[in-house]
Amino acid sequence: MNLVGKIFTILILVMSVFFSAGSLMVYSAHKNWREVVLNDKKTADKDLGLKIQLENAKNEKKALEDDKSRLETELTTEIAALRQARTKLESENLRLNEEKKQLTDDHDKIVDSERKAVGALQATQTTAAALRSQVDTFMKDAETARADRDAAVKKAAKATDEMQESVNEAKRLKDRGETLSEELAKLRDVVRRAGLNPNVDPNTPPREAEGHVVAIRANDLVEINIGSDDGLTKGNRLMIYRVDGTYLGQVEVVEVRPSMAVCHVDPLFRKGAIQEGDRVAPSPTR
Repeated sequence: MNLVGKIFTILILVMSVFFSAGSLMVYSAHKNWREVVLNDKKTADKDLGLKIQLENAKNEKKALEDDKSRLETELTTEIAALRQARTKLESENLRLNEEKKQLTDDHDKIVDSERKAVGALQATQTTAAALRSQVDTFMKDAETARADRDAAVKKAAKATDEMQESVNEAKRLKDRGETLSEELAKLRDVVRRAGLNPNVDPNTPPREAEGHVVAIRANDLVEINIGSDDGLTKGNRLMIYRVDGTYLGQVEVVEVRPSMAVCHVDPLFRKGAIQEGDRVAPSPTR
């Protein structure tokens, strides 16, 4: 055998060893895929088949999904319950705040009432002190009033006596008045028999005594065109008017003649300048 044959023989030997090792490795790594897929029993060296594991995984997934749905339902229920609880707590908080505000207002009212009560008590004490002072004053006034009453009783007794005297005097004056009335009636009867009217003032000029101013004299004197023939007497008072009826004042007769008279203008009643031609008429006052 030449050298080439030896080399090929060695190569064949090496390759045989190599393929033998590869066969051993492939055999050791070889699996029964049917058993891997369908094995339904788990042992120490074998797991459950992939089909069983897939079914178990599906069952677990379904269970997990059911748990998820249940948990979601429970979560929704709990969220709704929490929302209701939150709403209830907010309502309760609002009610408590209102109660707090009401209690605060009540507290303020009580404090204010107490303050007013203290002020009223102080005012009552002050009033009581003032009343005590007034009572003392009233007691003193009562003593003074009793003394005044006694004096008034004495004075009343004296006044009663004086009143009785006044009653007697009034009776006497009444009797005197009746006597004077009888005498006045007799005098009126005498005046009527003499042809005179007892109810007419002799100093009052007759109503028909009307005329006009005929001259203006010095010292507030005027001359009129009526006199004693018209019933005028000294002391009569006349009113003076403008022709249009404007009131000018009053005059008093100081000198009288049968058909004329001189009058003095009363400055207290002067309402305007008197001129010739102004009307004169009797005055209702003297």
